[in-house]
Amino acid sequence: MRKTALFITCILAFAINQQAQEGKTRRAENDLNSSAGFSINETNPGSLPDLTITECGLVSIAADANQKFLYIQVSIKVKNIGPTKAGPSTLVAYYRNPGGGMPVREAEDSIPIATLRPGQFFSKVHSFRAPVEYLKPGLRFEFWIKTDAKNEVEESNEANNNSPKMILNTPNW
Repeated sequence: MRKTALFITCILAFAINQQAQEGKTRRAENDLNSSAGFSINETNPGSLPDLTITECGLVSIAADANQKFLYIQVSIKVKNIGPTKAGPSTLVAYYRNPGGGMPVREAEDSIPIATLRPGQFFSKVHSFRAPVEYLKPGLRFEFWIKTDAKNEVEESNEANNNSPKMILNTPNW
């Protein structure tokens, strides 16, 4: 009977030790998982929204009366091609000369985009404003727009947020 009690005590001690070790392991895993930028249960990229520019067409380009700003009017269409809704984001326009002699500049205004459900579009015709000091008369320049320019939405594909670049000429005034 003593041998049986001793045997049971040993088994219980072993089981308690194993549970304690498993608890330490779980705590260590939880500590690792909660560290910045790391998660064992990462979100499946296929379950994220995906914003993309489906249209960016030039409507007009003109300088203001005082010739201080160039207004580049474009027709814009952004679509969420992902399977889940995309929260609010910001669309921004960029320009530079094609030879690379001018750094990439951001137009002076941006467009807020509200939440888009899967398959939903955002459409707008908008005039972006750029200072004439960077876009002299007769200058060729590249122009493009980017949706989710401030990375406000975690997407399955962050590489498809830019429109194709358009080569434009500033009007002579």
